Amino acid sequence: MVTVDVLKYSVECVKAVEEQYGKKGGVASKFRSRAREFAESFYYNDMTFMLTYIAAKSGENYLVGELIRNDVSDIVKEIKRIKTSDDEKSYGIYGAFLSKYIQLINVFEKSPNNLGDFLLAVQEKSLILTPYILEFAKWLKRLSEAKFEAE
Repeated sequence: MVTVDVLKYSVECVKAVEEQYGKKGGVASKFRSRAREFAESFYYNDMTFMLTYIAAKSGENYLVGELIRNDVSDIVKEIKRIKTSDDEKSYGIYGAFLSKYIQLINVFEKSPNNLGDFLLAVQEKSLILTPYILEFAKWLKRLSEAKFEAE
């Protein structure tokens, strides 16, 4: 397992969103809403359920595959190029950041390459991952509230 500076990673995530979408309206404001919503939801719902929910709102490719191998800035740039709704992009960005964070913690023996394998691996390691995810969600929420305008 690798120690990841959660505050530093969260700052990088919020900065990447701001660089591509600004601070007001559209994807930036919707991302703020996702960060607020999920910070609470992760306390009350199973992590694999929440990841499945995010995948249902955005798509499998935001959580597994080539996209999350990029740094956070490139993740947001790639998602910006996708022709889809601002809602889907906000879910996708949040999901990609979360998935990348889970991968950075490095609790898996090998990186899952499809959604089913990813969810099963997360579920298997949920006792280890949950405190990290809660901390990440909390930082992302606070930083997004400070940076982005509400919807």
